[in-house]
Amino acid sequence: MIDNEYVANYLPLVTNYLKGDQVKFNSSSSLGREELTDRNSLQLLTPVNGTYKISEYGERAKPENAPENSIAVIEVTDVITKYDQECGPAGMATKSNLLKRCYQNNNIKSIVLKIDSGGGEGYAMMLLNETIQQKNKPVYAFVDDFAASAAYGIASACDKIFCNSAMAMVGSIGTYSTIVDFKGYYEKNGIKLHEIYASASTDKNKDFIEALNGNYEPLRSRINQFNDNFLSLVTKGRGENLKSDNKVWGTGKLYNAKEALKIGLIDEISTFDNMISEIGNNFSTNNKHSVQMKKQPLKVNAVLNVDQLESTDDGVFLNEDQIHSIDAELERQGTEIQNLTTQNSTATEQLQTANTTIEQRDAQIVQLNDQINNLKAGAGASTKGIVTETDSTSQTTDDISDIELAASAMELYKVLP
Repeated sequence: MIDNEYVANYLPLVTNYLKGDQVKFNSSSSLGREELTDRNSLQLLTPVNGTYKISEYGERAKPENAPENSIAVIEVTDVITKYDQECGPAGMATKSNLLKRCYQNNNIKSIVLKIDSGGGEGYAMMLLNETIQQKNKPVYAFVDDFAASAAYGIASACDKIFCNSAMAMVGSIGTYSTIVDFKGYYEKNGIKLHEIYASASTDKNKDFIEALNGNYEPLRSRINQFNDNFLSLVTKGRGENLKSDNKVWGTGKLYNAKEALKIGLIDEISTFDNMISEIGNNFSTNNKHSVQMKKQPLKVNAVLNVDQLESTDDGVFLNEDQIHSIDAELERQGTEIQNLTTQNSTATEQLQTANTTIEQRDAQIVQLNDQINNLKAGAGASTKGIVTETDSTSQTTDDISDIELAASAMELYKVLP
């Protein structure tokens, strides 16, 4: 996962190496970077404008030694590799460890990854990208001319991406693999390679063997899977900042900073000093003239799980996590209110049904009372007899008046549900 234009700069060195010629590193950038490694410790770093530059391996200028309210600066340069290069830049495993050490130091308020790289190993990118996602404080990316392929994959996980100039290059978001076939070279020099596999190892290196024989599809399938994951990382990291889908920016195209700004691959074009001032103002505003509030918002404190909030003369400032906590609590309460409203509507309907039933029963009671009064008015005029029949005669066993019948009906009605 590296930009081809960036790789081309290394071809003379690689060619000389393959020929067995002495390789000389004459570039001032390489010499300067070597002098900054912890292995020779020729130069000490001191805080400048609130920044604290972490040394390449975090041994000479340690994250733990950062002064209060520091902006830690970690360089990510040259070819991205997972492990440290001999006499060269640290790998992403070391950079990941440096980031975690910065997370643990409360003196460090934010972190800047100063990136100048054309990319490199995909798995190295994924390692540092994952560590950035674990951040407990802001992490920014500053592109110092170049952040392509795997280097951009690292930058995409940061809170904000700055570029040092309009001509800085970012993107090249894509994946490819190169297989070098040395058979012809070796045979020309009298060397012939023989590869003998175990009988059961029928699939070992099969994709690469197929590719060497001209069938690229099995290996392309694996590359496609990795590339899909790469695009997903960028989409997740940039989120709503992206102004187009991956059909535009995910083709492997390299963009200058102005073009990248239009499609949302970066956030701002700025000098390093201006970026540091902006970052410094973000947290210094929150900490300036900090005082304890005279009256604490107890309910807000309970939501945030804090004993008390600090404030300044300008007001109270909440961090991103606290805002999300309040937002989540408001959403929870909104759902609870909606549920209670639904329960209230159901109870109201049930009460209306009960009232209707009571009204109907009251009307029936009135009717029965009217019947009783009517029967009372004709009381004694006649009696009702209960007649039992035998084989040959009928016999009256009891006499019941109309009033008694009505009273019995009334008592029966009262016990009905």
